[in-house]
Amino acid sequence: MPTLQQLDEVFRLLPDEPTGPVKRVGPQYDKKRPARNNAEAEKPAWWRAAWDKLFKPAPRSNTGNVNTLRNGDRALIVAVNDSGNTGWVRFGRCGFEGVAMV
Repeated sequence: MPTLQQLDEVFRLLPDEPTGPVKRVGPQYDKKRPARNNAEAEKPAWWRAAWDKLFKPAPRSNTGNVNTLRNGDRALIVAVNDSGNTGWVRFGRCGFEGVAMV
């Protein structure tokens, strides 16, 4: 495992992590929603509205980068191999002094 001094040297060389919403790129995000079947289309509008209200998640408010403490401003992934077993350890640098705890 790297020492704190080695991590500090690497963090100084790394660029800042991107901020803002996550960009979902790739074929898994290009899937179209399946068309509703006839039974679903026959239901009245009030029923669909009630169903959507109950089972659709509420939209998240975007109040800046809320994952700053979790992700940090810079990140490093280290692979550790122990007798053929590979483990991945993610190190992140974050400043706790810049985020209010309450």
